[in-house]
Amino acid sequence: MLRSPSDREQRALALALLGVCLVAAYWLLVHSWFVGPLLEINQRMQTLAEQDRHYSELLVRRDGLQRQLQDARTRSSDTQGLLPGEDASAVAADLMQRVSGQVKGLDAVGGGCSVIQRMPIATERSVAGPWRPVMLSMDLDCAIEPLLHLLYWLEYARPLLFVEELNISRGASVVPQDAQDTPAPSLPTQSAKLTVHLLIAGYMAGSPTEPAAGSQGDTEEAAPDAAVQSPADEGADR
Repeated sequence: MLRSPSDREQRALALALLGVCLVAAYWLLVHSWFVGPLLEINQRMQTLAEQDRHYSELLVRRDGLQRQLQDARTRSSDTQGLLPGEDASAVAADLMQRVSGQVKGLDAVGGGCSVIQRMPIATERSVAGPWRPVMLSMDLDCAIEPLLHLLYWLEYARPLLFVEELNISRGASVVPQDAQDTPAPSLPTQSAKLTVHLLIAGYMAGSPTEPAAGSQGDTEEAAPDAAVQSPADEGADR
């Protein structure tokens, strides 16, 4: 037979049930309606305070930022990085002579460097901006040390030059002419140079006077129309 709880146990159970009811009432009536929204508002206020502090610091640094922006605009409008000249063919030929002269100056460096083949390429105006790319394709017979000097010069050259392609392969070993009669096992050979293919690119300012393709087509279409209408006009005059 179950024992009925004592008065002390009944009071403890009543207090526990009262505590559960109070917590549930607090969560449903107070926290969800008042405390929760207030905590969310407090978090938003902290976020706004951080943003306000960030923009206040930017306002304090306004003059310095404006000077940096002006310097950046000045550097972007600087044309020292562009190849000089207006004719694409002349600019490409000048680029070829300039790079070839630099390669010729490396003859005494290391194993030397020589030009095997060179070809300037004048391309159409770049679609992405007002600059027109000028390419130079070169094949070189070059040792490692002068090749490093040439690549370093291309990296820091002014006007700006870019290496679009670089292919390096090992050349064949060279037998000195005074050792051609020497037996094969004892032939001395010179260290082979590197066969290097370079595609160098620079940019020139696009000519603002280039006619658009549509305007040329309109001019060519207008000429036949004028030729067809001219006999009718002559008949009207008669």
